[in-house]
Amino acid sequence: MTIPEDRQDKELPYKLADPNVKSAILNWMYEGWIEYKKDIELNKKLTIPPKVRAITTEANLENDPVGFFLEKCCYVEKGSKVKSFELYTVYENFSQLEGITTFKIQKFGRIMKDKGYDKERTMEGVLYMDIGIKREWIANEEYVEFNPPEEAIIEDT
Repeated sequence: MTIPEDRQDKELPYKLADPNVKSAILNWMYEGWIEYKKDIELNKKLTIPPKVRAITTEANLENDPVGFFLEKCCYVEKGSKVKSFELYTVYENFSQLEGITTFKIQKFGRIMKDKGYDKERTMEGVLYMDIGIKREWIANEEYVEFNPPEEAIIEDT
């Protein structure tokens, strides 16, 4: 995310260097932590304001769209595997739904490799190992060995 030039505070580094400002920021963080602890004790969860969620989503899409796709649509589980074209198809669909540019399959493959996902050539085709697609994103279960961890299973209500 980029702050427009006319909204940037050129003096901000100097302001933040002031010991009083540093102390005020630390106090503000501590007060926030206390509120967070109270919320956890009362509600057992932290609620994220919709505006923060929207800004975070936008930043994730802008900075690492493949990572965002993996977070939303996939799970990591040793022994899971998915055909490379099936994973790429889900990625294409996700990108279209989110309105973001879709990388070509070769670049997608390089990014996946950079993220540490291995591929294997098998009789079934080329498979990504130790990764699966969350059930709600599977277009054709014929191409996916589905054994997600319990927390990845979303029950229909």
